[in-house]
Parts: sequence; C-alpha cells; structure tokens
Amino acid sequence: MLKKLSVVTIAKNEEANIAACINSAKGWADEHIVVDDFSTDKTVEIAKANGAIVFQRHMDIEGVHRNWAYQRAKNEWVLSLDADEEVTPELKEEINVAIQSDDHVVYNVPLRTYIGNYWVRHGGWYPGRKDRLFKKDEFKYEEVGVHPRVFYKGRCGRLNSDIIHKGYEDFAELFRGLNGQTTLEAQKWFNEGRKVCAGLILWKTTDRFFRTYIGKKGYKDGLVGFVVAMNSALYQIFSYVKYRELKNRLPGRGRKRMKEIDKIDGHFGLNEGYLVFNIAKSLKDNSVILEIGAFKGKSTCFIAEGIRAKNCSFYTVDTWFNDCMGGERQDVFPDFLKNIEPYKNKITPLRGYSYDVRKGWPEHRKIDFLWIDGDHSYKGVTRDIQDWIPLVKKNGFVCFHDYRDEPDVKKAVDEITNSKTIRFVKTEGCIYMARRN
Repeated sequence: MLKKLSVVTIAKNEEANIAACINSAKGWADEHIVVDDFSTDKTVEIAKANGAIVFQRHMDIEGVHRNWAYQRAKNEWVLSLDADEEVTPELKEEINVAIQSDDHVVYNVPLRTYIGNYWVRHGGWYPGRKDRLFKKDEFKYEEVGVHPRVFYKGRCGRLNSDIIHKGYEDFAELFRGLNGQTTLEAQKWFNEGRKVCAGLILWKTTDRFFRTYIGKKGYKDGLVGFVVAMNSALYQIFSYVKYRELKNRLPGRGRKRMKEIDKIDGHFGLNEGYLVFNIAKSLKDNSVILEIGAFKGKSTCFIAEGIRAKNCSFYTVDTWFNDCMGGERQDVFPDFLKNIEPYKNKITPLRGYSYDVRKGWPEHRKIDFLWIDGDHSYKGVTRDIQDWIPLVKKNGFVCFHDYRDEPDVKKAVDEITNSKTIRFVKTEGCIYMARRN
C-alpha cells in the first residue's frame, strides 16, 4: 500500500501567499493543514477556499508551535511547507519515492530563495538545505523561540529538487525580518544568561560579512549579494545591542543580587540561575511554585529573585539534613534560613520528605513551576515524578537538576519524557527543562 503525505503550513497574515502555497501541493498531497496564528487578514478564508484544513493557535514559542502543528497531521510522513513556499514538480516526484522507504526518518530539502524576483544563488543562501520532510513521530523541534534545533531518531537523507521560497518581497521586508529575528535572538541570550562580550560580537560581525561575501561568493550576486552579507553581519550587532538593552532593564541592584546568590554554596552555576530566574519571572499572578530539594537555598533564591507576579505561592521542600548528598550528615536548615532572608516573605519552607509532604498537599493546588532536585536515586526521582508531575498544569514548567551528572536522574527523566507526559525544551548546565503535556 502506498504511503500518503500530509503537508503542514504555519501562517499568519499570509493572504498574498497562502493560495499559491496550497495549490502547489493540491492533488498530490493527501491533506494540507494550515495552522493559523489568528490572522487579521483573509488568510483563513483563502486557505479554506483552496481546500486546506485550518486550525488556529497562538504562536507562543516557535518550537512548541511547530510540534503542535505537525501532530495535527493524520499521516506518518509530513512535509513542512511555509506559507511563502511552493513545491516544485520535480520535488514531488522525489518525495513520492522517498516516503515509500523506511531507510530514513527525515530528509533535508534545498530552498531556492528569492528577494523580489531575484534568486539569491550565493552567499550561503543556496541550496540552504533544511529538514522539511520527516516522520512526525520521530522528529521534534527544540521548544525555544528562535532558531530551534531539530531532534530525530534515525537517519537523515537528502533530496535534490527545490522548494521555491519567496522569502522577501523587497529589501524593506528583509530588513523588517532582521529586526524581528534579532529581537528574539537577544531575548534568547538573555533568558539563557549567556555571557556575550563586545569584542566577540565585533569579531563575529566581521567574520560573518567576509565569510558570506567572499568565502561563499556573495559578490557574484552583485548588489544583492552585498546586502545579504551586510544583513548577516548586522544580525550579530543588532542582537547584541538589544541583549544589552534587556540586561540594563534589570536594575543594577538586581544584577548585583544575582552575583551574590551565585556565591551561596551549591552545585548550581549562574547560567542555571538565570534559567530558573527567567522561568519564575515569566509566571502569571497567583502561580504556584514547588521546589523539591533546596539544600542551602541557592536555587531557592534564584527562583525567588525572579518572581514578579502578584500573589504567587512558593513552597520549598527538604529535610535539610543532606540525606542524599553524601558526606557527614548535618543540619543545613540554619544556613538555608540565613540565605533566603531577603526573600523570606515569598517562601514557605516545608521541612520533611517530599513523599510525606505530598500526602497533605491539596489536590486542587495545581503547580505552575516544579523544580526537582531531591533524592537522586532512580527510585527517589521516579517517586517524585509519580507524586508531583500529575499536579503540574498543562504547559507548566518542570525542571530536573543533575540530569547530566547523575545516571539515575537521567534514566528516570528520559522515561517520563518518552511517555510523553512531559516534553523536552532544553538543557542548561545540569538542568533538564521541560513542559507538561
């Protein structure tokens, strides 16, 4: 039996392009799904009129949005086609053959990108291969907001025919894209707590220009090639300036306080601290945070420093007897209380084992951010997962510490991820960050 294909397109305000996109695959693909980000133009009407199945969902995080969209497909094989792209007849023939085989789970496809009517052939823009044809259950995007990576289990093949990408109507649209993309890039750097220096950015800016214009022969595209090279170089400068702007919005006291927290004893770096700080900062009013395993309060303080919303409830659970940390048993609760002193009005310590606290936890008290850094044995981590993750709200944050350093932690976390109870977002240092499905 011949295998069928679903085409999935993500769109927002694409009334000028969506019909051509859909029609390029009409009569060939088994279905064409359009996931619309609540367009304010006629995108939805045009898509439906041309035979597409339309869903609507707000674009929150690109990786999350794409993964959600691909799961709407009814077929195993999916072709991801942007609204400003079209399938060529030659590519259709290649895909018809490729999806009948199980030799690969993903194929990358060359993109023929245009600025206006000009096909940009050099400067690294062509073939500009991207992973676009894949088995939906073997392929996932990293759940971040800009340049998400792809993850898949199996082999990646290559197709030779092009997707037509009507990338930019003119230079003005190219520059608007640069502005939007660098805003997201700067936010990503800030959220990750990345250390970025001006010297490195200047080197990258220069390197990007000459690599694009000379190394990748952008000069062969004349003025267009020069503009493309400048666009690539300015990406670094614009991202850096916006990143510095974000950092400066954190008051000097706040930056100083983050460095002070980093001095607290604990297996926890500043980059990891910025990750949990930004998760806490993103929470809405009346959110519930639960931390399992606080030790001397380093992670506790990073989280508390990030809380901006009103009426948040922050509970932290520990015996404070370093039961699972090895070495001489000692009571570190006095150290914990001393370290959290600036945030004591935000934090409710619950002294005891997490499984005992769970017995008295109200079922209606759902959790927005769950931090697990307790018993690192496989049995202990699994018990915390079974006890607490069912209480995490849909799309709530779940973070595990020591994922990279403790094999038992990694084993338990991988199992709960593979069960699709949670979905992987990213790792930072020893932190495994996920969202509840």
